[in-house]
Amino acid sequence: MKTQMRPVGVQMARERGTDWFIENALPQFNEAALGQLQAMGFGVNACQRALLATGNDNVEEAMNWLFGHMEDAGKVQRIFEWPQVD
Repeated sequence: MKTQMRPVGVQMARERGTDWFIENALPQFNEAALGQLQAMGFGVNACQRALLATGNDNVEEAMNWLFGHMEDAGKVQRIFEWPQVD
């Protein structure tokens, strides 16, 4: 019998609720920087990755990161995907 592995956060999300999980377990992004990058035409996932990679506060650094990682677009998964819970 095959055992399915689940992320550690699934049980915590069940116990504390989705709102707690979103507020405390997910990265918090600089909304102003995120908005500026999206206004330039970049997708939200790419913008979030760029902000995480560059300190989450400098639009110019994040933009340079995006330009340097344009070829990664097809290989990158979302930063967070909701776990499938039975």
